[in-house]
Amino acid sequence: MTWEEKIRNNINEEVFPPQKDWNEFSLKYHRFKVLKRLKYTSLAVVTILVLGLIGYHFAQQNNKDEAKAKIQVEKPVIIDNQVVNGEVQAQTADTIEKDFTHETKSNKNNSETINSVNKKQNEVTIADTENNIENNNNDSIAVHSPKAVEKLISANFSADKVKGCASLTVHFTPKEICDSAIYLWEFGDGSFSNKMTPVHQYTTGNFSVSLTTKHFNSNKQNQILKKDFIIVLKQPKADFSYTISENNNLLATDFSTNYEQIQWTADNVKYFETNPEFSFNTGNHTVTLLVINQWCSDSITKIIPVFQKIMMFTPTAFTPDGNGQNDEFKPVFSHLPDSYKLLIFDQWGKIVFSSTIVNRGWDGKINGQSPKEGIYMWKIVYQQKNNKPVEKSGQVKLILK
Repeated sequence: MTWEEKIRNNINEEVFPPQKDWNEFSLKYHRFKVLKRLKYTSLAVVTILVLGLIGYHFAQQNNKDEAKAKIQVEKPVIIDNQVVNGEVQAQTADTIEKDFTHETKSNKNNSETINSVNKKQNEVTIADTENNIENNNNDSIAVHSPKAVEKLISANFSADKVKGCASLTVHFTPKEICDSAIYLWEFGDGSFSNKMTPVHQYTTGNFSVSLTTKHFNSNKQNQILKKDFIIVLKQPKADFSYTISENNNLLATDFSTNYEQIQWTADNVKYFETNPEFSFNTGNHTVTLLVINQWCSDSITKIIPVFQKIMMFTPTAFTPDGNGQNDEFKPVFSHLPDSYKLLIFDQWGKIVFSSTIVNRGWDGKINGQSPKEGIYMWKIVYQQKNNKPVEKSGQVKLILK
């Protein structure tokens, strides 16, 4: 076939170019052929690459399936807090190699077992990481339960004090502190608290204390009861009175309550009698009383003044004649007492005169009438501050001139 004929067969054109344009046409034709070949070559390369990638993908998937054929259950399965025997049963208890590409009866049972676990809503998680498959070539299926068995919160507790006197303030502390726990305290006196570390005040008596603990999301609880855990006694109360005798001896009288032991301190000297007697000189003296029971104490201190002893003198006779000498019967004191009373009795015991004023004496008259000579009885009672009352009596002779 001639050159011209080839051109005519390869180019389907109705009008063939004239002979003078054949060289130009030939060049265009060769350029067209090269471009056409490049097009088909590129298409073939792309097709080969796509087929290669598809083949690689299936090869990798096949390797993964072969690796997954080795199943090993290492730990028990915990479902709803019940332990099921830990092996996914196939045909042996050891690691069983299986080819998942073959649908054997064992594969079907194994698949159903895993599927039934997966159907538990958020109760069982199957962890299978690719890293284990690639690095170890011995993948394992680990089955976990998100509902962990919760540990019981300890119900043991302590207190900063367990014995004392009323009113007793006690701080309670649980042994185990947990923010997700509930604490219920019973203090033994009808009072309750749901605080973690409560403070309670007790009156007298023996009190049993209990603590109940539980998690917020658990029905399990723990409880401890401590009998007679808190013992509270009555608070002792110290008190005393005293009197001072005529010779300046102090007699102390105890009025304290709720105590077992007693101790006096007078001018830094200790005494252990219940009602002691102290001998003081003139001046101020410090007396302290301390009373103690099993766990508590109380004290009281008093400053006691002791004055100079009062001396009293009384006449044995008087002459109420109005001459200004010895006209009245009255006592004479070394220094004035704080209180005073004078009584005069006739021979039949009838009171014929009385006075509470130290400087006012008896002039011998009875109901305003003239004095009658004779023997009369007198009685004088006087007292110095903080001292015992002093009572004296005697007789006086009324003489008329």
